[in-house]
Amino acid sequence: MEVVKVVTVEDCFDGSFIKEFHLSESITEKFIMELGKDHSLEYFPEFPRPFFRIEKKNVYQIKGVVDSNTMRVNFSRNCQEKSIFELIQLINQLNKEH
Repeated sequence: MEVVKVVTVEDCFDGSFIKEFHLSESITEKFIMELGKDHSLEYFPEFPRPFFRIEKKNVYQIKGVVDSNTMRVNFSRNCQEKSIFELIQLINQLNKEH
């Protein structure tokens, strides 16, 4: 899986901003578990559309659903372009490991 496009969705009043990550493949449960393994992960497989939330404290919060090709990432106001780049690298690296 790779990030194919990142779109700015919203700039928030608190200085944070939301980006939508477009992925080359649909999100799977395995992908969620790998992406969230070192962070706070909430996963709700029993929902009609299985929902997940991954938080890296003071950096970003990722939200999405299984079988979607997009996920929303809310970056904290302290975030710089470096954090976006690092998340893209992490997602692309997960693809290479599996």
